[in-house]
Amino acid sequence: MTVILFIVFLFVTSVSSHGLYVPGQSCVDMNPAGHLDSEGNKAFSQTVSSPYKISINSTTYTANSVIEGIAHTSTVRNKAYSKTVSSPYKISINSTTYTANSVIEVFVYANGDHGYDFYEGMLLQVRRADCDHTSKDVSVGTFMLNTGEDFLTTMSCTNLDDTVGHMAHAHIYNRTFYWKAPPMTEGPLFIRATIARRQRTFWMNVVSEFIMDPGSSITPETCTEPPTTCSAKIHKMSMLLVLAMTVFIFLTFHLD
Repeated sequence: MTVILFIVFLFVTSVSSHGLYVPGQSCVDMNPAGHLDSEGNKAFSQTVSSPYKISINSTTYTANSVIEGIAHTSTVRNKAYSKTVSSPYKISINSTTYTANSVIEVFVYANGDHGYDFYEGMLLQVRRADCDHTSKDVSVGTFMLNTGEDFLTTMSCTNLDDTVGHMAHAHIYNRTFYWKAPPMTEGPLFIRATIARRQRTFWMNVVSEFIMDPGSSITPETCTEPPTTCSAKIHKMSMLLVLAMTVFIFLTFHLD
């Protein structure tokens, strides 16, 4: 009985620790493809240009600064479904530089291209614009929402309130919110988002202008490639390892 309880303890500890310390894969690659919604439908990514936009009120930040962001669409409609037309989804910011603790306003909207003038879901983060950085897939800074916000919510993927996501399904035409820079600048940054037109249709890698750090000499670049290390795979492998250890201990106990 003691051995069995110990095995259960190892299993539960492994699952719990990964739940606390290993970020969900969506927090890393921002890809909901293959996930099921509440009605059992799978999500599929789109290859046409994105109809959703995010704008911010500053493209620079300082430690603990705050940036306002707006997610929005317009009422203009264009039913042409072409990959060659400009993206109908935008992220705009009210500043392209930041300092420590500075605040930038973010505005996310759709201009109606492809006939898409609203969105129903969003996952948005600020990332480092340095593709060689070891933490390029980790969100930077924190987000703040307007009082009474009933569509968006802040989420904690790596750090507290480092991500903006949706908490309800509704036709949203635009949204404004704020991003606050960390206490120390992190070099050039950019906003990266995945925005869903509906539960089964979404666009990845919707990005903003670069948010420059005046004290950095790094040339900014947009990093949207999937990470080489998949936290979901790490979680799965660790679970298999725990199961293997459980079987080994069980057999050893009963063969003695």
